[in-house]
Amino acid sequence: MKNINKVILLGGVGADVTTRPINSSLNLYTFPLATSRPWKNQKGEWETSTIWHTIKYFNKATDPY
Repeated sequence: MKNINKVILLGGVGADVTTRPINSSLNLYTFPLATSRPWKNQKGEWETSTIWHTIKYFNKATDPY
């Protein structure tokens, strides 16, 4: 059995999706996604840590989404 890694990122999209053709039937789509994690510091005050991810995916050129 093959190993499968699954990640679910919930966050805010930082910009419009950019499209780059790879060949006549395949496109590369890229967009930034911000995920945030609220936490309490040593003083008991809430702070937020944000991480930016670059999401890239391939899809058929005729079906972008």
